[in-house]
Amino acid sequence: MAMLFAGTLTAVNSCMVNYDAGLGVAQLLTNDGSAWTGGVYPGTPSSISNSKCTLYGAGSSVSTVGNTVTLTLNLTFVAGFGGGQPLSIWLAANDGRGTSGWVPAGTWQPPASVAVAVSPLSVTRLAGQMQQFTAQVTGTSNPAVNWTLSPSDWWVGGKIATNGNYTAPAEITYPLAVTVTARSQADPTKSATATVTLQPSTAPFLYGIVPNQGTGHRTLFSFNISTSNIPLASIEPFLGNTGTSGPGNGVNACHVKYLSSTGRIYLDGDSGGSSWSAGSSYLGEGADFSNSTCIIHPATSALQPQGGGDYNLVLDIEFKAAAAGQTKGLYFAAENTTGAVANFQYFGTYTPN
Repeated sequence: MAMLFAGTLTAVNSCMVNYDAGLGVAQLLTNDGSAWTGGVYPGTPSSISNSKCTLYGAGSSVSTVGNTVTLTLNLTFVAGFGGGQPLSIWLAANDGRGTSGWVPAGTWQPPASVAVAVSPLSVTRLAGQMQQFTAQVTGTSNPAVNWTLSPSDWWVGGKIATNGNYTAPAEITYPLAVTVTARSQADPTKSATATVTLQPSTAPFLYGIVPNQGTGHRTLFSFNISTSNIPLASIEPFLGNTGTSGPGNGVNACHVKYLSSTGRIYLDGDSGGSSWSAGSSYLGEGADFSNSTCIIHPATSALQPQGGGDYNLVLDIEFKAAAAGQTKGLYFAAENTTGAVANFQYFGTYTPN
């Protein structure tokens, strides 16, 4: 007696079992359909497998009543066998005088193949920052996963909790890609990965302002910065009050901001507050714009790469007559794309005339 589980009526890459009543043994066909593997006696603690299914002696049985033979087979199928489609079942019997040939006997749905997906797939984090990862497991009733990191040393790659909550290491001295893996507990051969890019929180270094003292009406100011090769987010010059403790509230100041995300420079309004209401333009082009203190000439302004992550933001600034004789403190600040900030620093004074 034989039983065949397959998508089509073929023995290759199928689950085909033959029971030899004379020997009392059940056999399983090899993947290539060329030979029978071993043998299992129903009711005994043994098993045989090919790449599609496993036949267990325990749980299998055979009984005969008159001319009726009942064969019970304990089979498990590999997840994904049949590509997620139901398998056809065929039966055949041979009583020594003739064969029945293959007779359709129904269908069977093997378990779906386990698959794992992780979200988000990629994030960038600074020292000590956290990120919640989630894993979706399909093809099984067990959604649990085991989370691991590579590199696994917590002081290098951080740590991850059993719920997928990741924490970056307390100190990051160089950029590093950490691989986050979620592995299915139901099928440990199935997993998915995500990447955490660890970024040093090195703030930009402010070299200075040229000129950092003097008098004049219209001047090219150069705000010089080192980014340590971490992408630049913004540079924020401030020409206003003369105190060395900070730039103040920006009232009646020449407060400018360059954003690398837009490639534009912005000028704050007379009331300050970083409203950037006095106008904006791309560097190297566009019409002049102003507040009551200064005029920005964008067409003759530029961001000049100096190599090695160094930049000079050159701004063509003209002071209005209302600012004449009012000494301005020279400050600027900067931020990189990791969120690390070089706060406002004082570099000197300039007196419009």
